[in-house]
Amino acid sequence: MNELFDLYQTFLTARLQAHGSFTSFGEDSIRYDFYIALMRMYGLEPHQIILEQPIPPTQFNQREREILRGRGRHEDKPEFDLRVDPAGLLNQGLIVEFGYFKAPEIASNQDKPGKHGKLLNELFRLALLKNFALFNNYRCLFICVTDSEMINYGARGVQGPQALPIQSNYILDDTFLRSLSDTSRKKIQDKFYDKTLELNIIPTAERIISLNTPANHLIGQWQIWAWEVNYILNQ
Repeated sequence: MNELFDLYQTFLTARLQAHGSFTSFGEDSIRYDFYIALMRMYGLEPHQIILEQPIPPTQFNQREREILRGRGRHEDKPEFDLRVDPAGLLNQGLIVEFGYFKAPEIASNQDKPGKHGKLLNELFRLALLKNFALFNNYRCLFICVTDSEMINYGARGVQGPQALPIQSNYILDDTFLRSLSDTSRKKIQDKFYDKTLELNIIPTAERIISLNTPANHLIGQWQIWAWEVNYILNQ
């Protein structure tokens, strides 16, 4: 896994050198660099990588969709970013979600607590996927690429006393959720939170990758983080 992320860092570095800044491309680009790294590292063919697959309907609360249907409206099923079944040199399947948090070119007062909440929402989604019988033996990863936007988020004096820093490890029980700001907590979607209550599980995450690229004369410091997501039973 470390070699995979070293290759991924190499691809992202080349992209940044070619385009000059994080604001020159979007999240799809950082996903595709990871897909290519997977193919190179594990000898995979394109058809063995599944992109944007719907989350199984048993793994999120259907109430919101049913309400919208009752009003004659349609809501698409939520999807996750990447699925790779065991193949080639990849012995264990992967389920992956991505986050791309970049500093804007102009405005500096961005919704950083909301971005932390978005990160946590992804952990809820991945824990529910891990709970799905077909994916029990898969590694479920959340991969985040960020620059100054979130590297120091929550550090003393950076975002204020109410900002809970990005954690190396998470146990997303109610005690932890109560420690969040309202802005962060509201980004955790009810369809996923409610389903964890129904299944009696608590999402957990352990950061397994933290790669730092120092600033140079063109591009500021940036990092790659990856958490492996699992769950525990709520006692």
